[in-house]
Amino acid sequence: MRRKTFLQLLPSALGYMVMGNLLAAIMTFSMAIFIAHQLAVVLAAIFAIAIYIMLISVPAYKNGTEERMLLANKRVESVPMKRWLYIGMIIFAVTIIPTILFLTRVIDTGLFRLTSGAVYPLSLLISPVTEEGIRPMFSFTPYITGSFYLVSIPTCYLAFKFGLNDTFNADKIMYKK
Repeated sequence: MRRKTFLQLLPSALGYMVMGNLLAAIMTFSMAIFIAHQLAVVLAAIFAIAIYIMLISVPAYKNGTEERMLLANKRVESVPMKRWLYIGMIIFAVTIIPTILFLTRVIDTGLFRLTSGAVYPLSLLISPVTEEGIRPMFSFTPYITGSFYLVSIPTCYLAFKFGLNDTFNADKIMYKK
């Protein structure tokens, strides 16, 4: 087992980020029939955020466990701690692109909500329902939804530290009769 390089980790992290946005968008679109109810919008926002955070933390946690094994087997001397901070910053930069394109009027509202699947329910919470059932977006909505993606940076770093420190190891759980 060898240490994965930064360029080997980045595509998997970006893939999980895309998958998180896509799954959150699919979940929100499948709840479209219930979006008129505020409770459904709140639940959609909570689940979309949870899906996104859990999926972007998977490659960082796995890499943390691999680095722990490398340290235990004395194959490496130390662990590059800031690598996942940089990957989190790159994930943030990639996820903020639809917001920038929306603010410069390159893409329309529908495409913005599709490409920003994890924050789509959050934009529904901010935007009220009109009499026609349409939820217009306020001018400040992209700033709020775009700032949500800042959570990518500490999530990647903390997931790596949790994997490195063996925080959530299921084998250490003791069951008593």
